[in-house]
Amino acid sequence: MDFGTNRWRLYAALAGLGLAGIGCSADNKPQPPAVNSRVQLLAFTGTNACQDLEQYIEDTAVRDMRNTLESYRDETYSWGRGGPFFGEDAAGTPTASAAGAAKSTPTDYTTTNTQVSGVDEADFVKNDGTRIFALSGNTLNNSKSWPAADLSIQSKLEIEGWPREMFLDEHNRVVVFSTVWRQYALDSQVVDCTARYCGYWYSNTAKITVVDYSDLAAPKVTHEYTLPGTYNNSRRGGESVRVVLSSHFQMPPLVQYWPDNQTNNWWDDKPLRVSLFNALIDKNEKLIRDQALSDWLPNGKLTTNGVTTDLPFDCHSFSRANASTHLGTVGIVTLNLAKPNQLNQSVVMAEPGEIYASASNLYVANQHWWWWPAPGQKDTTYLHKFDISQPDQAVYVASGTLEGSIVDQFSMDESDKGYFRVVTTVSERVPDVMNP
Repeated sequence: MDFGTNRWRLYAALAGLGLAGIGCSADNKPQPPAVNSRVQLLAFTGTNACQDLEQYIEDTAVRDMRNTLESYRDETYSWGRGGPFFGEDAAGTPTASAAGAAKSTPTDYTTTNTQVSGVDEADFVKNDGTRIFALSGNTLNNSKSWPAADLSIQSKLEIEGWPREMFLDEHNRVVVFSTVWRQYALDSQVVDCTARYCGYWYSNTAKITVVDYSDLAAPKVTHEYTLPGTYNNSRRGGESVRVVLSSHFQMPPLVQYWPDNQTNNWWDDKPLRVSLFNALIDKNEKLIRDQALSDWLPNGKLTTNGVTTDLPFDCHSFSRANASTHLGTVGIVTLNLAKPNQLNQSVVMAEPGEIYASASNLYVANQHWWWWPAPGQKDTTYLHKFDISQPDQAVYVASGTLEGSIVDQFSMDESDKGYFRVVTTVSERVPDVMNP
């Protein structure tokens, strides 16, 4: 696939606007939609952007719920394909500035291994030759490492939640990514997150902590961001930090996937079974459509100098694919450390898949969703390209369709001439001859 700039622009101009047709079988049951070979992202725009976004979320949630319950009702099996996550990379190595500099700083030191030159990759240990920063448990340990004889821990800083990775930039700033739990409208239980394991098992929020280390012995937290979703990975170029978050939408707590009031022979009594499932589908749909947009998409928070403010979503930053995708979000969050009081997001309404980033472009992949299996279906991946050359935002460029699925970020690569290369594994569903 050629992802050169000019051809991407041409493809974007030619891309179709509608979903591929959804047919019906002889029994009027909707059939899984066909792959859209002219996929593109359609933004939510205009004065009705928020209403349209809420309508899309609820329509898609109802569709997902109906497909699942109808498969139970009719004794078929639903099938969907998500994906793992991620890709990219690198940090430059400083050199001695003048003769004699080696007396005060080392001439070389180990940095994080990276996939793409010029793109820094988050890690749980970072150093700049004279200082070492290491995450252990929920603590950021900060050590003096040069001269080697003076190696010692200078300070420790407790980080909320489960710290995952961090960046160290050239201006004495450490950016730590951790996962925490917050109570949201659609959560059905309160989770006690005092134990460290909670960050792993129950986290529903990503936290970004920016720390000033001008004084290694007295670190100062300058900004804390909490954003709904799961932290997947991040990359840094200069003062721009790109964070990839994802979420699989939660249904309202009272939504059920199995009927109540069952009799002993309810499953064998087909009219009764159909009636119970149909009633449950109607009940669930009302619960889904009664939610507000703020329930589906809760605000983030920014804390600076002890003051916490809301970070509401901008409905215009959301887009959806004109193809069949499972309900979820993939958010590209841009934090410009030169302007730390604002965040910009570009959010794709789709279940998360693999992501790759070069110094100037970021690619988001997600799988075609077939609803349920049928012979002849092939795994298909939709790829969406974003321009990240601007320090404050990620700008959508165009999309493409690939047959097969992507294993991980090492299956993707962008050449120095702008060509994007992908290796996929093709799987196709075939009839089960053993159980016709």
